[in-house]
Amino acid sequence: MAITAFPNGVSSFGITLPSSSTGPNNGRTHYFVHGNLGNDGFDGLSWNSPLRTMERAFALIGSGDTIHLLGNIREQLVTPVGIFDVTIVGEGTRPRHADAHTDNNGYLATATWKSPASPVSGQALLRIIQQGWVIDNILWAGFTTGTPASIEIVRNADSGDDERDGSHATIKRCRFAGGSKGVRFGATSYTENVFDCLIEGNEFSDCVIGIGGSTCYRLILQGNRFLTNTNHVVLACTQSTILENDFQNHTTDSINLTGGGGLNVITKNYLSGTYSNVGGYTRSNANDEWAGNFNTLSGGITVSDPA
Repeated sequence: MAITAFPNGVSSFGITLPSSSTGPNNGRTHYFVHGNLGNDGFDGLSWNSPLRTMERAFALIGSGDTIHLLGNIREQLVTPVGIFDVTIVGEGTRPRHADAHTDNNGYLATATWKSPASPVSGQALLRIIQQGWVIDNILWAGFTTGTPASIEIVRNADSGDDERDGSHATIKRCRFAGGSKGVRFGATSYTENVFDCLIEGNEFSDCVIGIGGSTCYRLILQGNRFLTNTNHVVLACTQSTILENDFQNHTTDSINLTGGGGLNVITKNYLSGTYSNVGGYTRSNANDEWAGNFNTLSGGITVSDPA
């Protein structure tokens, strides 16, 4: 049976039905980027005409749009000014290298974001400066020049149209493999606290610091896996929740919250190594709560803060 959608809605038995032009996705555009096969001269509106670079996609997008990504990207970018609630989703199965051979050179590639051949020292691969961005299912493949990060989330002290605020970002299902930092909160000239970000279901491996930074409020860090990093989390966070993560082998710090304002809850995580300050576990404040984590200590479950 065919269903006709009327532009201004219809009434049936006294109940008004919404028109097809209303709803949360009205007017939102999906762009397609293929770093191996795309062309920035295309319109980017389907996999039949994908763009080549994220830079070109950033020039086209509006708030609420989605960018679908395949192939290798080698760029350092800042999200556009005044553009909110954009989703970038890697369309492969799980994050891995999108090597240009056999079928991986075509539409069976995954999504990999790498450093350009001549990177700018101190600049992240992606800096998020407006609220509500979502980064999903991408391999971030290392970055070692200067002291940058793969993803940097920042906020300045301005207001209104001049505010640059990456709060409420979501980073999920990504893999951060090698480099200086995976995710960093704050940077030079961005001195305000970023609020209410969600980092969920990612893997951080072989980084100097998996997640780091100086200012972060009400972060949710849940369901991630940290392994073979020099430091897993070195972050001055406040009123944040670190829940159900797997903190495996590390060299220096596993969770170091020094400098934060406290009131953090760290629970239901597996904490490898020695559960102590010397072992790489440092609270932000005496009002942090570290009970209910799993460790090799006597009894197997933490009750008090590390000391």
